[in-house]
Amino acid sequence: MQPRNSSVENGLRHLLDEWDPIGVADDVQDEYDCMLAPLLQRLRAGVDRTISGRGPRHWLPG
Repeated sequence: MQPRNSSVENGLRHLLDEWDPIGVADDVQDEYDCMLAPLLQRLRAGVDRTISGRGPRHWLPG
């Protein structure tokens, strides 16, 4: 995996917090951090629209 880029991670973290599918982002600051690495890997690998359109549940390992 490539070295972490804090500005990219922070941007993705912001998007995940805005999306906030379970409604806890205001109370739990790191709730979606477990999604950062898998999402960044897929984005860097060039995930296509078909895969990205299915949503995060399909992006994360089982």
